[in-house]
Amino acid sequence: MVNGFNGLGLATLTTLARLFDAQFKNVVFVSVGEVDSALLKGPEEIDELASKVADDLLEYCRLANDLGFHAELRTAIGTDVVLELRRLCVEVSREFNHCVFFAGQVVFGNELKSFVSRFLHNHTALDLLQWLQFEGLSLVILPVRVGSAQRQVSPENSPEAALTRARA
Repeated sequence: MVNGFNGLGLATLTTLARLFDAQFKNVVFVSVGEVDSALLKGPEEIDELASKVADDLLEYCRLANDLGFHAELRTAIGTDVVLELRRLCVEVSREFNHCVFFAGQVVFGNELKSFVSRFLHNHTALDLLQWLQFEGLSLVILPVRVGSAQRQVSPENSPEAALTRARA
């Protein structure tokens, strides 16, 4: 599960490849574009949002292919991101037996551990984890550290290096 083509998604994908070396051969990227009625005024804006979500996932699919995965995508647009993610996860689990869902979760250093930071960045994955567990489905949340608690990663193992290697 990803939200836009960004550092969190890249770190999650490269961590998946590193931690579960050759365990998984296929990935399905799942993402939801959130409809905000204050910002989206008509069908054109909703179509643009749907295109952006799909385009972002296509970037992940290209990278996953470069990393040796077979990649597909599933998208939705809605006002309730968690509800749409639940629906997409059920669809994916019906299509692919024995699937495991992955999400990245930002882990903050001590100086960033305010309630607001934790709430804004960790709410969706944890809500989805609880619901998927109740449904008998697995979600692995991979940590992506931010701030001083971030472990030093050698340059050759960084998400940026993996992206460069994959595109070479």
